[in-house]
Amino acid sequence: MVPWDNGMEAAALPKVNGPSLAWIAGPESALLSKDHHFAIDATVEKQIVLINDHRTPLAYSAAWQATIGDAVVGSQTLSGTIEVGEIVKLPISFKLTQPGAGKITLTARIGPDSSEDVLDFVSFAPEPQSKGEWLAFDPKGETTELLTRLGYSVKPWTTGVPPADAVVIVGQSALSGDGQTGQRDLPADLTEFVRSGGRLLIMGQDPDWMRHALHLRVANHVARRVYAVDTLHPIMEGLDDKSLSDWNGSGALVEPYPQYPGYETTLAYGRRNGNQGSVTSAAIEKPHRSSLRPILECEFDLAYSPLMEMEFGEGRVTVCTLDVEARTVIDPAATKLMRQILENVRHAPIQPKAKRVVYLGDDAGADSLEKLGVQFVRSKTPQPNDQLLIVGGGAIDEAAVTTWINGGGKAVVLRRTSDESFLGASFIESKSFHGSTAIPDWSETAGLSASDLHFRADTPAWLLAPADVVQVAADGLLGRRTLGKGSILFSQLSPNAVPADEKRYFRFTRWRQTRALSQVLANAGATFQQDEQLLKLLHQPDHAWMLAGQWNAIPTAPQPESPRREWRGDSGISQAAKTLIASSNISGGESVPVPAYMESYGPTWRWIDGEVVFRKQIDVPARLVGRDMYWSLGRVDEKETSFINGQQVGTSSHWLLPRGHKVNSGLLKAGSNTLSVRVFDSGIHGGMCGDPAHLYLRTLPIAESPFYHDDYIADGVDESATDTAGWDRALKRRAIADNPYRYYRW
Repeated sequence: MVPWDNGMEAAALPKVNGPSLAWIAGPESALLSKDHHFAIDATVEKQIVLINDHRTPLAYSAAWQATIGDAVVGSQTLSGTIEVGEIVKLPISFKLTQPGAGKITLTARIGPDSSEDVLDFVSFAPEPQSKGEWLAFDPKGETTELLTRLGYSVKPWTTGVPPADAVVIVGQSALSGDGQTGQRDLPADLTEFVRSGGRLLIMGQDPDWMRHALHLRVANHVARRVYAVDTLHPIMEGLDDKSLSDWNGSGALVEPYPQYPGYETTLAYGRRNGNQGSVTSAAIEKPHRSSLRPILECEFDLAYSPLMEMEFGEGRVTVCTLDVEARTVIDPAATKLMRQILENVRHAPIQPKAKRVVYLGDDAGADSLEKLGVQFVRSKTPQPNDQLLIVGGGAIDEAAVTTWINGGGKAVVLRRTSDESFLGASFIESKSFHGSTAIPDWSETAGLSASDLHFRADTPAWLLAPADVVQVAADGLLGRRTLGKGSILFSQLSPNAVPADEKRYFRFTRWRQTRALSQVLANAGATFQQDEQLLKLLHQPDHAWMLAGQWNAIPTAPQPESPRREWRGDSGISQAAKTLIASSNISGGESVPVPAYMESYGPTWRWIDGEVVFRKQIDVPARLVGRDMYWSLGRVDEKETSFINGQQVGTSSHWLLPRGHKVNSGLLKAGSNTLSVRVFDSGIHGGMCGDPAHLYLRTLPIAESPFYHDDYIADGVDESATDTAGWDRALKRRAIADNPYRYYRW
């Protein structure tokens, strides 16, 4: 992209668009590597790249120097001649002998042109070995290997509720497997373990599986840059934001080069081309409603997090999807960060949740708390055994509240819309407010960042006015007051006041306001229904089977493809197809990749239309038998009839639109199940050829887990669309979908 006239192009464009260029790159084995973390005594290997686009050969010189502080740890001057159109690569290396922040400085000249480049790096001293024991549910073993390398002892957890003093870790891919096979349930429900003071760490799971099984939204891209929500958090000791970017080697949570032979269309989220430098492959969109508190954040709108924690009862749950296990090259910054995360999980003090949360106020405030999922009881006046007071609008006994807070109580005051003072605070209406990026450094606002409080556009808002007894922050959105032995947090956050129904672009602001209000309440001690739902889902997830991959396929009634593209009529399912569909034995036929046009399978398939039967087997846990499912087929060209264990599930016909069928309880059985799809190709291309992300079988939730606002416009298969009109409606819906990572095909 060429930038418009904003004053930046005067410096930026000539540097990279001149007839020559010089910069510091990765070594020959990884030219694009941005590795900048190294262990002491390591040898740093980089190279200088020179390009000559002048019309004559030119002399060049390149001088580089590596320093740590004032100490020079390597230097060299290189010279020669560079031919027309030539790219010269000059390897450089030096050994690190001391820890500290350093830089490589390059000064180069190619003929009449001069260039400069600087690469910052850090040399890390060896970390001491850690001590302590983890109780690990880790069938794959990658997390156990990491813990052992750091010095911890690991005891496998295979059955029963862990002892009260255990620190439990659920390893990478332990629940999800690879998204197709190896899905598992935890040995026991950990709800009471955590509620009673237990400490639990959940490592990264397959992103597709998390979307369907845990009902969490996950970024579709591998992230190579992450930011600290609070740079003073204990996990960031000795680290900075540069420590959270471009880690050495590659992560291993997701397939680095997923291949779909025969799939000719652009993938919904683009093609992944390696995991080099990854920091997280499964950043979770921060839930709008829960106690989860982000420690790190990243990706679009800083709305995603690879590290969150929440108090539950007297214990704590931490969710970490950083790519720390099984990296192809160990990164010392990642290792240091992970050690500090593990120690934080084990030893950081836990602030127990309030056992009795009371709401004082009108019905509107109570309704908003219920929609958030806050667990509370209503009262007219505070009682001595109340631990957290949430104060809404309406008639409030201000004197009784003041007395209760003076005695050591904690209160959160929800949005006020009057210029009358309340509990020492004053309020003023702003006709045009754009939110705030000034986050106060308070314990009450832990986990909040600029992404939560910044508005998409100006809108009227009621704000806190400056007052002698109230400390006002975030441009009037937040305030706090110490009153006797107690404290008050004033919150003018108001998702319901954001005009998102009239101006749909404000939906993002409403989501962020919801999350910010949930965060403030959670920090104060409120518990959410979603907190326990998450623990229940971790124990027994709503499993999902990602079905892209190898299927068995047999042409049961092939017809020659018409050279004039005449459409073939479907005379109904053949006896050969019926026999295959009725059998649980899927041997025979040909193993083919799905999704793909069937014409890509080889010469036998190239010039045929007609009937083909695709089959695949999956294993279903006994506890999911009797549950309703949804089978997403994605795009099938053109007609399909789908079966499970020989029983018809549904049928549809369309050449383009993705679709699927609800699978009623009773069709699946414990153990092996056979999925069969009878496809009829009327002409031209045919087969199961939709986007891989749209091929899955997932459990439908027994009850909704409303981690997010329900006005989000999804871009996947519309599970409510069951006919042509529904598919057309879904196609229009996808055109305005909210997923920031989607590619729009047409």
